[in-house]
Amino acid sequence: STPSPQAQQLPHHDSSSPLHPTASTETIPTATPTEIPTLRQYSRRAIRISQSKALPTAADEPASLLRDDIQG
Repeated sequence: STPSPQAQQLPHHDSSSPLHPTASTETIPTATPTEIPTLRQYSRRAIRISQSKALPTAADEPASLLRDDIQG
C-alpha cells in the first residue's frame, strides 16, 4: 500500500516540473534571434582564426613526422 501513494506522487511532481522548463524555453527563443547573428559571426571568426593558426602548426608537424617515417 505504501509504494502506490509514492508512485502517484512522482507523476504529479513530474507534471508540475515541466511547466517551469517550458516557461524558460519560451523566453530563450525570444532572446536567441538577436544573439544568433552575433554568435554566428563570432563563431565564424573564431573558426577561421583557429583553423588558420591550427593548420600551419598542426599540419606541418604531422607532415614532417610522416615524411620522416616514410623516408626512414
